[in-house]
Amino acid sequence: DGATLAVADNGEHTYTFGLYNDIKDNGEYTATTTNDCLTDLTATKIEGSKAKLTFKVAANTTGKDREGKITIKSAKCADPFTLTVKQPK
Repeated sequence: DGATLAVADNGEHTYTFGLYNDIKDNGEYTATTTNDCLTDLTATKIEGSKAKLTFKVAANTTGKDREGKITIKSAKCADPFTLTVKQPK
């Protein structure tokens, strides 16, 4: 399962994405990516089954549209969540 987020192309920006899961008390969250343009990933449990993901997206200087993926995992849920980040040129 996942979602797609379109972001700005100019300058570095910080984004916060809210997460909700039907499973109560998912434990701690982790967020990973293999994309260099996505940095400072922080997945934080808020309360019960709510969490937030905060991350930065670098300015797109490639001259092409680009896409990156962030995988969020919960300590107590086997299914990861994938956020696709799309950035125009």
